[in-house]
Formats: sequence, C-alpha cells, structure tokens
Amino acid sequence: MGALEAHRADLAGVVIESTYNWYWLVDGLMDAAYRVHLAHPSAIKKYESLKHSGDFADAAYLAQLLRLGLLAEGRRDPRF
Repeated sequence: MGALEAHRADLAGVVIESTYNWYWLVDGLMDAAYRVHLAHPSAIKKYESLKHSGDFADAAYLAQLLRLGLLAEGRRDPRF
C-alpha cells in the first residue's frame, strides 16, 4: 500500500477484480481508508471471450471504466 500513498489525493478509487482470494487485499485497502471498488469481471463486456489481454491493459481498462462511472461492481459483504 506504500506505493499508493504518494498518489492518494489523485486516486478516484482502487479497483480490484473479484477473482479468487481478493478479500485480503480489499480488507487491507479499506483498513487504510482507500475507496475500493470490487470489479465484477463477468459483467464487463470486454472480458467476454477475452482471456489473456495482459495485466497492464486490464488495469488501464478498469481505471477508464471507473473514471467514466461505468464500472460493473460486485457486492461485498461486511467483515465480521
């Protein structure tokens, strides 16, 4: 999270894909008071039949969706 701290004021939020084992990262980011958005990959059109576009391309695409207010988000239950 240290790498994000220098950019905190400029961040619209942090997007995490809701894939296997995402919860520990989301919990840590939320504990550090970041605005976290849990992307719902199966609800995002670009992901239909697209398996290997690369992490950088995926991150840029998710950031663009967030900026445009078009990010399909998954539901996150509160921690116990």
